[in-house]
Amino acid sequence: MSVYPWALHLPRGAQVVLFDINQKEAGTVGGGKMPFMEIGAEEILKGVLGQ
Repeated sequence: MSVYPWALHLPRGAQVVLFDINQKEAGTVGGGKMPFMEIGAEEILKGVLGQ
């Protein structure tokens, strides 16, 4: 089952907060990598993070 990364499609200027008890996965997302397979999501994430 896949979770749609809806937060990646929020308008510019929106603030998104990631809460996760798994610090490794939170760091993965903050580093521009998705912790799960979602086609196209990693490119969008990198764009949102300015990478």
